[in-house]
Parts: sequence; C-alpha cells; structure tokens
Amino acid sequence: MLFLLLLCSNARILAQTIILGNEQNLSQPLPLFLNYAAFYIDSAGVIPDGSITTQTFHPYSYYFSSVPKHLPVNKTTWLKLQVQSNYTNDTSIVFYPGFQNNVTVYYAVGGRFTKIAEGGNLIPASRLTIEAMRQAIVIPLPAGVMSTYFISIKNRTTYHVSEFKPYLMNRASAYELQARLQNSNKANDIVFFVGIGMFLIMFIYIFIKWLYQKDIAYGYYAITIVFGAAFFIANYMEEVNNLVYFTEHPLLNYLFSDFFLFISLVAYWQFVRHFLYIDTAIPKLSVFIRTVSYSIAIFAVMSLCYAFAYKNLMGIGFMDTVAGVVIIIGGIYVFFSIRKIRSRLRNFIYGGMLCLILFSILASLYEALKDTRWEIFKKLSGSVPLVMMGKIGEMLFFTIGLAYRNKLEMKEQADLHTQMADAEMKALRAQMNPHFIFNCMHIIDAYIFKEQPDKASRFLNKFSTLIRQVLENSSRSLILLQKELDSLSLYTGLEQERYDNSFDVSFDIPQKLLNDHYKIPPLLIQPYVENAILHGLRHKKGERGLLKISAEETSGDIIITIADNGIGRAAAQKINALNGREHTSMALELTQQRLNMLTPKGSIQITDHFDNNTNGTTVKIHLPPIL
Repeated sequence: MLFLLLLCSNARILAQTIILGNEQNLSQPLPLFLNYAAFYIDSAGVIPDGSITTQTFHPYSYYFSSVPKHLPVNKTTWLKLQVQSNYTNDTSIVFYPGFQNNVTVYYAVGGRFTKIAEGGNLIPASRLTIEAMRQAIVIPLPAGVMSTYFISIKNRTTYHVSEFKPYLMNRASAYELQARLQNSNKANDIVFFVGIGMFLIMFIYIFIKWLYQKDIAYGYYAITIVFGAAFFIANYMEEVNNLVYFTEHPLLNYLFSDFFLFISLVAYWQFVRHFLYIDTAIPKLSVFIRTVSYSIAIFAVMSLCYAFAYKNLMGIGFMDTVAGVVIIIGGIYVFFSIRKIRSRLRNFIYGGMLCLILFSILASLYEALKDTRWEIFKKLSGSVPLVMMGKIGEMLFFTIGLAYRNKLEMKEQADLHTQMADAEMKALRAQMNPHFIFNCMHIIDAYIFKEQPDKASRFLNKFSTLIRQVLENSSRSLILLQKELDSLSLYTGLEQERYDNSFDVSFDIPQKLLNDHYKIPPLLIQPYVENAILHGLRHKKGERGLLKISAEETSGDIIITIADNGIGRAAAQKINALNGREHTSMALELTQQRLNMLTPKGSIQITDHFDNNTNGTTVKIHLPPIL
C-alpha cells in the first residue's frame, strides 16, 4: 500500500524549475522529458490557447511510455516550463521539439497569455526565428525573474510517442546541432541521389528491353522500379529532409506511402512469377502469387478510395497491418517454395531478396540504436537511406538476372533455329522422293524413245518448273499459300501423267484465303499428297481414284485438308509387307517436327475411313496465324 501511495504521489509531482545562471547555461542540451517540463494533451484539440493555464499538467511519463504507439492526428500536446533566470541581462534560450509541424510558444505573466515565438515544418520561412532550422524556436528570457512558458505542439502527422523528446539549449548549442544535422544529411543525400539515379537508369534500361522484347517480366519490373522510387522519394522528403508537405492531405499522404508501396509489391511478385516461369514450373505457387497479389491490389485501391472519401487515414491502419502480415507470410512462403525450381535464375531472386532483407534489418537496428553511443548509427539521420541501399543491391541482382535470363533465351532460340534449319534440310531431301525424280526422267526418256518430242518437252517443262519452285520455296521460312498450291498443282499433274491419269485431283480453296496473302511453311502439304498417291491411289482398283485438296478459315485459323478414296493405310501396309518393304515415311515425321518447332498451336490429324467398302484417308493440318 505504501508503494502504491508513493507511486501515485510521484505521478503528481510537478516539473522541476529550470534555474539558469553561471553553473547552468545550457551549453549541453537539457532533456525536458526528464522531469524538467510538465505535459498536457488536449485529446480533441479544442481547448482555447488562453484557457490552457487552468488545465492540470502531468510529468512526461504520465502520457508517454517506452512502448511505441501512435497519436491521433487531432491531438495537441502542451508543455509548461518554469525558468528562473539569474542572468543580469535579458537573453534567449532555444526550444528544440524534434520534427513537428506547428509549434507555438506563449509567455504567461500577470494573467496575460502572449505568443512570443513559433516554428515547425508548416511555418513559412519568414516567420522562423532561426531561419535555417525549422525545429529550433528562440524564446526570449527576461533577466532576474521566474518566467512561465506554455508551448503548443500541433502535430498532424502520426509519430511514435517514444520519439517525442524535446530539449532546451542555448543558441550556440542550437547552431552546433544544426551543423551536425547538415553534416549527417550529406551521407543521406549521397545515398539518396545515387539511388534515384540508379532507379532512373535501371528503369530506362528495363523499359527499352520491354519495348523491344515484349517480355512481361520486364514490364512488371519497370512498374516495380517506378512505384518503388516514388515511395522512397516521398519517405526521404519526410524523414530525412522534414518536408512533410502531404501531411495536411491524407489522400496524398497515403498515395505517396502505402499505396505506392503496395502496388510496387504487387508488381514485384508478378515479376518473380514470370522471371522464374512459375506458371509452368510450380502451378500451385503461381495461383497463390496471383491470388495474394490481386487481393493486395484490390485492398490498395479500396484504401485509396476510403482516404479520398473520408479525408483521413484513421480507418485503414488496422487493415494496413493485416496486409503487411499477409505480405510477410506470403513472402516467406514464396521464398522457400521457389527452392523446387531447378534453375540458376532462382539464385538471382534469392540474392536480391537477401540483400534487401539484410539492409532492412540494419534499418531496424538503426531505429533501435540511433540514440546510443554507437557512432555508426549516428552517421545517417534516417532509416530510408539504408533501405534504399538494400533496394539498389536488389536491383543489381535482378538486372544481372534479367541479362542472364535473356542470354538463356537467346541460346534457346539459336538452338531452335539450328534444329529447324536441320529439319528443313532433311525435309528438303525427303520431299522430292528419289524414285519420283528417277521415274520422271524415265518418262521423259520414254517420250523421246517413242519419238513424242512435244510430250517430252511439255513434261520436262513441268518437271523443271517444279524443281525450280521447290528450290526457291525451300530457301524461305514462310511462303504465300498460292505459291504452295502452284507447286502442288505441278506435282500432282506430273504424278497423274506418271500413273496414266488413273486418278483425278481437285482443289477447293476459297478465293478469300488467296487474296489475304496467307503464308504457310513451304513443302508442308506435299508429303501428305505424295503419301496419298503412292500408298492410297496407286493401288486402287475399280472405282476411279480422287484426291481432293481443300482449305477453310475458322476463327482466324486455317485448316488444310488432303482427302483421298484410296485403299487406306492398313491395306497399303499389307502390300508393302508382301513386297518385303516396311515403309516408314521420314518426310511425314520431319514435317510434324517442323510444325511443332514453328508453332506449338499447330496440329496434324490423320483419319482412316471404313464406310460401305469405301476406304480412304483424310489429313487435316491445323495452322494458327503465323504472320
């Protein structure tokens, strides 16, 4: 009980009177929070200035504890000082409240309440008492009397109460503090401007790469850089240079802090997703990243709308905390989940993440140890430069990673082109069957032997034209559909003459496809036409053979159909087996490989028909728009 009484009585002890003279001249700043001032907080901020003298003031510990908690924006903090001057002449003292927006000093004597000085971030420079320092307020001190001062601090920003530590000092100490702060800001300025310069360089590089390559990973990283830079600029202006221009406007305050940070994080997660090809490597992780990213983006937009509608941010503090917890937990889950990706690309993500985490830990240590005797934590006047250094390191890792990823993609494309060139060369060798060429030459020879020079000349002209077209078309990756059909017309004409016109050939191609200049890979249809003639129509007995080549457009795609009423593949295989030949069409396999390498969406479907003793085969080549 005695302990409780002592505790309660100590809570009511008024602040000590500050006695200034020869022994105490404020050459060392006097911490007012050590029971040298009394405090009162106007919760609603509505008490008239002149009526504050009737309120009950308390010691610093009554309102402020060591546990950080935020003050609502509408609170006004009052300080009461009693200063006994033993000087023989009038002088002045300097009040330093820290980084506040609006500070006013009143002098109370004989029932009068007079404003004598003001300062703070939002006070115009013309009204500052020490021009180059917004937080130092000069207070006149009459000689030989006890003076009572009331100081009003209207801080519309949210700040940690544990950081509110006002001091009293003389002019020499104030100028010394000013010089020390300016010197400490030099390191911050170097880090900040170098960082912003690197942000700009990286953005230009990444943006140009995105425009050139159309890789969505570059696009998301460019967004990350832009919104991350905006976040750092706003926080640097507020924390390091004390330029809190947005504090009177909650919408802008939120826009330049949490909103930009959330959007930057959303783009960052999407960048990681596309950079590591998570959609194909770990589909479940891709779904998780998209779900969390979209949720955070929706929350950021809703919070921005709330700030705009209600002109304050008090209602979204809890949701900011929840979103922060979700981001941290989600980041840990993603960090450990990408271990499953067996690619060196993940090392760049790990390096960037660890660099940012390391400097974020240093920033947290700075906040905890900046008031200690450790000199290393006194070199910087804010934690923002430390986090920015971590972000710069992360950007270096990611940019090098993007360059390495681009190198891998270029190597894959080069390998693909090599494979395609090899496949096309093999296909060219296989397209014009040596037996077909030999038989054509034999037919020409027979015409000459039978003294039929006109037929020989006509056949030779067709044959030479076909060979020339095949050679010309094979040198290109894509040719017009009309050119492919011209070659097919020559080829089927020669085959008809070769087999005594035992089958008919028809082309059913809409004129629109020919007018649209649609392009396809060369020698794509010929192997299937050759297969239909050699293994289907050549052995057909009775009914006259028919080879039909048609095309149609469906939803922008082209479907080319090669249909015959020959004996079918099963019967052809039996004939080959009886003749002691196992036929495997290399041309068909190479054509399928070429199509797969050219476009994964292309397909070839072969159907055998058995209907009322009518056999045959239909081949459908499905081609999406290639150009």
